[in-house]
Amino acid sequence: MGIDIEGNKDILGLWIADTESAKYWLSVLTEIKNRGVKDILIITSDDLSGIEDAIKAVYPESVYQGCVVHLMRNSLKYVSYHFQLEMRLILVAILNKVKNLFSLFDIQIKLIYNG
Repeated sequence: MGIDIEGNKDILGLWIADTESAKYWLSVLTEIKNRGVKDILIITSDDLSGIEDAIKAVYPESVYQGCVVHLMRNSLKYVSYHFQLEMRLILVAILNKVKNLFSLFDIQIKLIYNG
């Protein structure tokens, strides 16, 4: 799914494969580009094998952002079990602050583009 600058959501396609290799993601992103998607600001996905290399090959200016759930899981695996609840609460608080900042940014963008 893609979201354009006006906030419209578009289904970009549906792909089925036996594996999710860098070669696979390169073909998916190349197909999307060939169908007219000129630029992607941010690509968010699970921690998929090879996707970052494929993104840089097809959309070198794009920013890759791993899924927030995976970010939390990966962060917590380095924390002692006894402190995981506290750390989870801290991470959620941080992510909520970031979410609020993006909401303010979204409002500013809408004001700029909608007059």
